[in-house]
Amino acid sequence: LARVEHAIAAREAIRIVYRAGTKGAGPRPVTPLAFYAAEGRLWLRAVCHLDEATKSFRCDRIRGVRPR
Repeated sequence: LARVEHAIAAREAIRIVYRAGTKGAGPRPVTPLAFYAAEGRLWLRAVCHLDEATKSFRCDRIRGVRPR
């Protein structure tokens, strides 16, 4: 998740390969905002550019990170 941390600091958009959620498996363009812990898990808060909405993504379901 080091690439995600860098994107948070630089306020850069990236693509995450995410396994689950309302859009199914596959790459999603996001602008990551912050990590947080809840329900015993690590989460990523990010703006999802598919929905143009702020969403939460479980970090254990992020399978890859790519430049946007």
